[in-house]
Amino acid sequence: MPINPQKYNQPTRPFSGGGPPRGNMNDWSEEKAQEEIKKRFGENCIDEILSEKKGNYNDYIGNIKTYVEDNVKGITTSQLRNVFSCIKKVRPENLDDLYILRPKLAYVSGRSANKMKTLIFLLDQLIIKTDNSKKLVQFQAFFEAIIAYHKYYEKGSK
Repeated sequence: MPINPQKYNQPTRPFSGGGPPRGNMNDWSEEKAQEEIKKRFGENCIDEILSEKKGNYNDYIGNIKTYVEDNVKGITTSQLRNVFSCIKKVRPENLDDLYILRPKLAYVSGRSANKMKTLIFLLDQLIIKTDNSKKLVQFQAFFEAIIAYHKYYEKGSK
């Protein structure tokens, strides 16, 4: 028996997955994401995140903290942990496993709100530049900090 959309005051949305609308997806672009990331983390943020030697570690952590605080409502802990679990499994001797995650990230991004898309874009840029075991460790540590602050601010935002 077909569902009557007027009964629930919801328009029909073919292939929408049944969830709530995720905002205007046309507002997001890689250029806007890149601007936001550079504004938050600095011009050479990809290299700094993947570097063992951070310019000022307190500023670096502060940038992560503020980024997460500003974006906590657009992303669920489950979304972050699902992506992180894939990244955490990657071993330094097999970096190809990291590159294989890029299409999976694209899929997650396609189903996500704009704030998650920007984070996924940043993660994709980090994956592209992760070409050795030291950078892999820094990448994983960065993502771990994102999850930690997300959990901290998620609790406070309810």
